Amino acid sequence: MLRHPVIAIQTLHGAPPERFHQSPLRLVTDALRLLTRNPGVPYRDYVDALLANPIARTVKRADLEHNLDETRFSGCRQPDEAALSQRRERYRAALAVLNES
Repeated sequence: MLRHPVIAIQTLHGAPPERFHQSPLRLVTDALRLLTRNPGVPYRDYVDALLANPIARTVKRADLEHNLDETRFSGCRQPDEAALSQRRERYRAALAVLNES
């Protein structure tokens, strides 16, 4: 039952048909493994690794877009401008890498 929606989602996000033989659980755990960043791995290497997995790439794009939406700080203590500027630069660069593929 779950396999059909997973195949549909994968097809929309460009997964090759040969991946469809994998269980839905395996597809999700592979994506989660890639999305869990090891602090010892440089950020750019982490982002580059996400390119190989359509689910991980899609989730990270959404995460970065959310992180760039500074309206989420409404009602909270605003981070200092230097920290915001550094985050903007890092997130925009990562989003550009993910959008190239």
